[in-house]
Amino acid sequence: MKKRIGIQYRRASTNQELQKNSLDIQDHSNRNFAESNNIELIGSFEDYASGSDDDRVEFNKALSYARKHAC
Repeated sequence: MKKRIGIQYRRASTNQELQKNSLDIQDHSNRNFAESNNIELIGSFEDYASGSDDDRVEFNKALSYARKHAC
């Protein structure tokens, strides 16, 4: 079976101290999901920002990257 490509986007609260393990936990979950579903992660993006903010820098980079690489 041909491996699919994908990216991961991780976001945590604006308070880095309260969310210090959040991105690592998300990374672990995302990588397990990708491995279980034959997906090669070719990009990774992360923000410490409010989820209600659609102008998150890395979020918009992730969307652009995904479109460009058909992820």
